[in-house]
Amino acid sequence: MSVRSFLSVRMRVLAIAGATLVAAAAMPLAASAHFMGWPNGHWVRPGTWAEHLHYSRGCSGNFFTAAGEAGSNWTSTPTPIYYDLTGNPPACDGTAWNGYVDLYSYSDANSWAWGWAQAYSYQSVCDFYFLGCWSSHMALIPDWSDHYDSGVIMLNNAKTTSTNYFLQVGDVTHEMGHILGLAHSGAYNGEATGYYSIMDYLNWGYNKPKQHDYNDVNALYP
Repeated sequence: MSVRSFLSVRMRVLAIAGATLVAAAAMPLAASAHFMGWPNGHWVRPGTWAEHLHYSRGCSGNFFTAAGEAGSNWTSTPTPIYYDLTGNPPACDGTAWNGYVDLYSYSDANSWAWGWAQAYSYQSVCDFYFLGCWSSHMALIPDWSDHYDSGVIMLNNAKTTSTNYFLQVGDVTHEMGHILGLAHSGAYNGEATGYYSIMDYLNWGYNKPKQHDYNDVNALYP
């Protein structure tokens, strides 16, 4: 797998956010739907063509193999989403790059979290404002509610063991769902019932998207 060139269209992020994932959007499509930022919180689909997200896993540490299976999990769904494997970022430093979803690893044995995700929007940032903006530049801004141009997934190596590969796949698939614009659902979202979505918490029953997830993705990418 080739490493992407420094001359690619990648743009360095203005800041890397370390915040935890936010809850469902304030204006969901329906009571049963779960979105990070309805209606604009998603990648811009090119007309009726499939949505191809270019993702890397070379910096995903112990999750490397699970990340490949997780990408296939989404690609095989009856949705327009394709997670296409691409070359690695120049450094495994958590940087977001325009047009890519990059998976990075860290290690924190004291944390309950298996990982987190953040979407970014390529926006104009004002450098000097006085009765209006006099100068500005473009930068990737952490934003779940606007169109997505980049994504970062951080995975906790400390959670991996030789016997929980099934959960590793479920974890990466879950975080990839966030990057698509899906929010937590089921028991993990405080609901009375759960285990109907990959966006619920990790469990040994399944580690792939389910019908509820298909419905939510198809609503975001009609």
